[in-house]
Amino acid sequence: MRPTSAHHDRPADGGHPDLTVSLSRRHDVDVPALAADLGREARALGREDRVTVFILTFCRKADLLYGSTLLFKTLRIGFPSAAVVVVDNASIPQARAEIAPLARDADCRFLQVEGVPVEHHDFLSDVLEAMAGDDAPRGPVVFLDPDVCLWSCCEGFAFDGLMAGRFIRPFTMATTGALMLPRLHTSFLWVPDARRLWARIAAIKAVHFDFDPFRSVSIRVGAQWVRADTGASLYSAIRGEASHFADHHLDCYDHLYCGCHLDLLGGALTGEDRGLAQRMHDQARTGDLSTLRGAWREQTNIGQPTRRRAAATAGGNSHGGRDG
Repeated sequence: MRPTSAHHDRPADGGHPDLTVSLSRRHDVDVPALAADLGREARALGREDRVTVFILTFCRKADLLYGSTLLFKTLRIGFPSAAVVVVDNASIPQARAEIAPLARDADCRFLQVEGVPVEHHDFLSDVLEAMAGDDAPRGPVVFLDPDVCLWSCCEGFAFDGLMAGRFIRPFTMATTGALMLPRLHTSFLWVPDARRLWARIAAIKAVHFDFDPFRSVSIRVGAQWVRADTGASLYSAIRGEASHFADHHLDCYDHLYCGCHLDLLGGALTGEDRGLAQRMHDQARTGDLSTLRGAWREQTNIGQPTRRRAAATAGGNSHGGRDG
C-alpha cells in the first residue's frame, strides 16, 4: 500500500483534522498515518482499548442522500465514546457539503477522497492492514455502512472469533440462479483484534498468493454460477474462527436494504420484495426512524426463492437472505 499525499493540519479549535487524500489508479490510500494518529490519541487518553469505527460514505444522486446520512442520526447512541472516522468516497459536491458537517457535529474525524472512488473491498483491506500496525490503537475495529440505524449501545459487544457480524447463509438468488456463498454482512462488521485477523489473512496469502479477502467475485462452476459477495471469501477461509451476531446483537441496529443504491437494482427485486424495500426507503426518507426498528427480521429473506423462505426464517443467530 503506497502512501499518498494527505493534509493533516489540526484546526485551531482543537477539533479533529479534515484529511484530503489523493488516489492513485491503484486506489491506494494513505491510512497508516491516520491509524498512528488514532493510536497516539488513544494512548494519551489512556484508552488504548477503545473501539474505533470506520464509515465509508458515498452519494451519486441528491435524492439518495437520505441513505448516505442515515447513520448520523443514531451514531452516538450505538457508539457514544468510540473514535469514529468518516471517509467520504468522492460523493457529488452537494452530498459532501452535507456529510462533512454531520460528521464533525458527531465528533468524527472526516476524510475526503478526491478523484476516483476507493473500491469498497480495498477500503476494508487497507483500513484493516493499517489498524494492525504497531502504532495503531489496540481496541476493536468496527466497519459501519452509512445506511444503518443504531438503537442501543454496542460498545460492550465481545466475541471470541477473529471477526463478527450478521451471518448470511448460502442461498440461491431468485433472479439470477446464482448460488450466494455464506458470509458476514459488512454493513456492521466487528473485528475484535485487527492484528490477529490481519496475521491470519497474511498466513492464507502466503499459501494462496491471489487471495483477496473482501473482493466480490462471480464464477461459473460446471453448470452453476457462484457468487462470493463482499467478504465471503474471507468467511469461507476462516469460518470456524468467525462469530455470528445473535438476535440480541441484531436487535441493537438495523440496516436499510440497499440504502444508497436501491435504484440500481432494476429488475433484481420484484413483487413482495420490491414493495418491502420501497416501503422501508420511504420511511427512511421521511425521517421516521422508529418504523425501521426490527427491519432485519422482515428483510431476512429478500432475494430468495419463495419456496425457501419458510425454511430460512428459523431463529437463532443464523439469518439468511441478501440485505444489500
